[in-house]
Amino acid sequence: MMSILKFTAKVNQGKIEIPDEYLKDLEEAQTVEIKINKPAKTAAVGIIGELIKNPLDCDNGIPLTREKTHER
Repeated sequence: MMSILKFTAKVNQGKIEIPDEYLKDLEEAQTVEIKINKPAKTAAVGIIGELIKNPLDCDNGIPLTREKTHER
């Protein structure tokens, strides 16, 4: 029979630091399962940032009112 033990550990220079209270359990384990939580990466420059840096040039553009912008 297998028992499940769950805890949070810190990573220091690529090594998982197991809390002292779980070391004994780890010595008796045959296998371990590791879940890695890391922050999601965001795009360095999104489409809005790209358009701000390089706006589209429309010579024949007609400014829209707020109402015209939102109507379908």
